[in-house]
Amino acid sequence: KELDNAITERTKVLFLNTPHNPTGKVFEREELLGIAEIVRKYPQLIVVSDEVYEFMTFDGLQHERFALLDGMFERTISLFSAGKTFSCTGWRVGYCIGPKHFIEPLIASQGVVAFCSATPLELGISEAFKVAESLGYFSELASKLERKRDSLCEALFAAGMDPIIPKGGYFLMADTSKIEVDYSSDKSIPRDVLVNKWLTETIGVTGIPTSGFYSKENMHLSDNMLRYAYCKTDEEIAAAAERLRKASFK
Repeated sequence: KELDNAITERTKVLFLNTPHNPTGKVFEREELLGIAEIVRKYPQLIVVSDEVYEFMTFDGLQHERFALLDGMFERTISLFSAGKTFSCTGWRVGYCIGPKHFIEPLIASQGVVAFCSATPLELGISEAFKVAESLGYFSELASKLERKRDSLCEALFAAGMDPIIPKGGYFLMADTSKIEVDYSSDKSIPRDVLVNKWLTETIGVTGIPTSGFYSKENMHLSDNMLRYAYCKTDEEIAAAAERLRKASFK
């Protein structure tokens, strides 16, 4: 209902992100069907569906593609990231899927904005996709990240920084409300930035402040939250977990 109320005849684009960064929310089919029903009410609306964590879903959840819902392909540009899928984000290789009337102008603008990617890297990604499923890569990727998620969540719970348990992706949000920091000296600095600085310098564990995701009037919503990435080695997660347990903010 809130989404429906937020959209008007002047709304041009709806951005959808599943699995979601930074919360790890994975939209289930029934939820996407509800969004599609709203989209049908606004014929001018284009959907940009960011699905870069498509192969990283946990707890038995399956990734649902918005463009595959009835009537949505012609309305949707779906975005994907080979860099995320194959853990080579420095390659900067991504791709999008959509109808001809969206893809043709995207191709035309891409040549002006970024000119081109490195062709050998694109060829490498192409070869990776040819063999990834037969090698069990996608299922191994999800199970490995799920295990890392569980390890970090366990440590955060033990430290009193209760996380929102993500259902996909490789980020999670943790509650820092039990951590006391001096917030009086300069309130122009968001609390999440101050907390993250203190945790980095004192505990040796660095998160990612989320206040940058918010407009100025809503920035306070991020005060007590930090984002953590668990796409790390087991040794790095174990070291962070040990430091968090020793700190214990309960």
